[in-house]
Amino acid sequence: MKTQKEVILEMIQLVKKAAAGDADAFLELMENNSSAMYKVARGMLNNDEDVADAIQSAILACFEKIHTLKKPEYFRTWIRAWTQFLVPEKSIRKFCT
Repeated sequence: MKTQKEVILEMIQLVKKAAAGDADAFLELMENNSSAMYKVARGMLNNDEDVADAIQSAILACFEKIHTLKKPEYFRTWIRAWTQFLVPEKSIRKFCT
C-alpha cells in the first residue's frame, strides 16, 4: 500500500506529464479524481444529466488549462474548483423556495 506522500508524488508526476501533453497521464488523473468531481457537482445539482454536463465541462477545461497550473500538488483542489465553477447557475439547487 502506498503512503500519502507516495500518492501525492505520483500525482505531481502525472500532472507534469499531462501538462507536457501526455494524454494517458491526463486520463489517469481524471480516473483518480472522478469521484471527487462527482461529489462536487452532485452536491450542487438536482439531476444526473446536469452533473454529467458539469463534469464533462470541467474535464475539457482542465485538459485545455492544465499547463497553467503553477503548483501540481494542488491539482485536486484545482479540479474541484473547475467543477464547481462550471456548474450552470440556472441548474444549481434552489434551497430557498
